Amino acid sequence: MAVANSIPRWRVLATFCVAFAIMVANNGFPLGGLTIFDTYMLRETGASIGGLRVRDTITVVVLGLSVPFAGYVIDRFAVKPVILVGLTLMAVGLLAYPYVGSLWQIYGLHVLLGLSEATCGVVSCVYLISNLTDRFRGPALATLIAGSSLGNAIVPQFNAWLLTFLPWREAVSVGGWIAVLLVPLVLIFVYEPRAQREIAPAAPTPGVTPSRDSSLGRTLRSRNFLLLGLIAALTVFSVLVLATNLALAFPGQGPKLLFALFGTAVVAQVLAGFAAYRWPAGRVHAVLLTLLVAGSVSVAVGPGAWLTAGVALFGFGWGGNSAMLQVRPTVLFAGPALGRTLAVLAVFETLGGGLGPTVAGVLRDLAGNYSLAFELSIALTGLAFLLSLAFSNARQPRVVPS
Repeated sequence: MAVANSIPRWRVLATFCVAFAIMVANNGFPLGGLTIFDTYMLRETGASIGGLRVRDTITVVVLGLSVPFAGYVIDRFAVKPVILVGLTLMAVGLLAYPYVGSLWQIYGLHVLLGLSEATCGVVSCVYLISNLTDRFRGPALATLIAGSSLGNAIVPQFNAWLLTFLPWREAVSVGGWIAVLLVPLVLIFVYEPRAQREIAPAAPTPGVTPSRDSSLGRTLRSRNFLLLGLIAALTVFSVLVLATNLALAFPGQGPKLLFALFGTAVVAQVLAGFAAYRWPAGRVHAVLLTLLVAGSVSVAVGPGAWLTAGVALFGFGWGGNSAMLQVRPTVLFAGPALGRTLAVLAVFETLGGGLGPTVAGVLRDLAGNYSLAFELSIALTGLAFLLSLAFSNARQPRVVPS
């Protein structure tokens, strides 16, 4: 991993490892990991599936509304304190879970978990690592983003194992204690340069001039940013439809299918970063969205015997897409406003994706099955692919060493 500003390599690696662990925990426990406990929550609260799914919508909507403020604080002050605040909120939210007695109390805890996602999630970790790497930023960020999928792949298995000897309420609280353990690791090992106002840009492809206007306003008005935002909203909607409903849609197969979904996403996220290092990012992104569409079709209309393969294909397309949604802005819009740029992009992701769990749950309650919800995912991922072909600069820059 090439480092920026002559920062000692060991400090970069230590910071990266802690950031990766945060990505695993912060995504795995509040999101995919909680779905393992859905049947217990439905039974004890008497809620409908749509009502319980509002829990996940609250998480991502709060994330979307609060992440611009987190991005401002990161740009204006520092990222390390923001991460510590996020871990504290995650610990409080999960450690309070054993005491919930109603759906409204669950909703309240997910406000805290949404704030946690905003402050120690993708935006903070991507910003931190972007300041510590330059030439190999693409592979570094893609590997970091893979931590989010790894969390959603392994935490459900971990929680299912906990249920073999712990009541579900105590099993939920384990994630909170893990957040507590991460706090001293951040204090000891995470390195944040004193001057982070300018992020070293990734070296461009010869003959290709990316847009590097540091003005936030111009960035947000650009065609490419709008397209990235729409693609993010449509694809995150679709992945949250699957991620939050697989355990209920296919009883007894939840942990296996979640592992297939996010396990392949981990592989795709790492490969996407190296692919962007070798080929134009726009072309790589379009190919990955094609796989996402194919996976959506396989899950919705494919034969039951191919269900796991279809979920895995969807996960591979999603994983690569999620990596590209983080790599491309750091290439196209690098500058002192990158934290806010990533934050606004996260608003698209979370406000669009926040509708996914609830819409899918309501459609299931109305239709008696998930067919309509999964078919809707086909339409939305197909639209995202078409949007990927409309970027104003067809020759997107690659992330290559100088």
